Amino acid sequence: MRHRVCVVGLAVAAALAAATPSAAVTPEQAPLGSIGALGSRDGVQRWHVSPTKDRLYRVLFAADGVLFASSYAPCSDEGYASPNLDQVVAFDAATGRALWRSAPGLGADLWGGRGIVVVSALSESSSSVRVMGLDARSGRRLWSFEGAPVSALGSPDLLFSREVRASPGTQTFVFRARDQRTGKVRWTVRVESDTDVQLVGATASVVVLSDGQVLDARSGRRRYQLSALAGAYSILIAGSTIVYDTLGVPTVTGVDANTGKQRWQIPGAWTGATADGSGSVFLTLFEKGTSSGGPPVTTHLVAIDATTGVTRWSIPADAGFGEQLFAGHGIVVQPVGADLSVLDAATGQRLWTTAPPPYHTEVSVALTSKLAIMSGDAGSCGD
Repeated sequence: MRHRVCVVGLAVAAALAAATPSAAVTPEQAPLGSIGALGSRDGVQRWHVSPTKDRLYRVLFAADGVLFASSYAPCSDEGYASPNLDQVVAFDAATGRALWRSAPGLGADLWGGRGIVVVSALSESSSSVRVMGLDARSGRRLWSFEGAPVSALGSPDLLFSREVRASPGTQTFVFRARDQRTGKVRWTVRVESDTDVQLVGATASVVVLSDGQVLDARSGRRRYQLSALAGAYSILIAGSTIVYDTLGVPTVTGVDANTGKQRWQIPGAWTGATADGSGSVFLTLFEKGTSSGGPPVTTHLVAIDATTGVTRWSIPADAGFGEQLFAGHGIVVQPVGADLSVLDAATGQRLWTTAPPPYHTEVSVALTSKLAIMSGDAGSCGD
């Protein structure tokens, strides 16, 4: 998983005593910039970390028993915040105990999994980007290099990067795959195009580009071309299935990632989508009409089998269902209007509902096997 945050310096400190769990606070009482961990099945608070006068927190993600959060300065009276004060803080996800924090730094990309967290930040000595792999629980540096920011995109053992080299009339996109454990390059692929080409996602066997090229994850060689992706509105990788939607004739299509053959297709277009790693795709689906006139809109939150396209369950939704959707470890979390609902991923049954932390733009959520950990996001200064 990859998150754009204004955090991280080029060095980390090991243990720290600050940012320890505080007294129990219900989500609706929690001040902006605090972190609350609730039982994923019962909604009962397990731990809470309060912000300080000059430091707020934003949940990023949880992996391997570690919660990663951004620690940032609140907006000043003039509406500004200093990104040079922002940091990444690692917490023990089960207890909320702080493990380590990065040194203050500049804007960075953050990814984590398999015991490693990868940070990317502007180098202190030049305008290049320094990418580092750190031990998730200690912050100890394992490897580093100067180059483009990386993300796993769903791959179990690779990291991918993209660089753009412009020339008159065209652009060259350089894609690299690196070993997650060492940071060393496995392969490099160059694509020339007069339109933008992005990395969309990856599985253990393939890497998907936005222009429809599907590459072999081991070698970088092109396996096949899936032209429909070039006109897709949104693309999601769910297990071994590439899921995409188109808006001309609103449809959602599932394609075998290994062969490019269509597995299923259903009517509708989504505003929010996620996969939980257990074979389900969850969509906030507009099934009829459009949101801008025409026939009445029918909106559902649906769980679809990623391999067959069969609907596992469907819940009618009101206009409060939007783009934010989180799933994993047997639950689905959906902010709905003034509430935050947690559903059983297998049945769609509502487990519990709570008022989310105070926020200006959105709520950030990270899931573990036992906890739903959340924070209120203040958004950008001046919003």
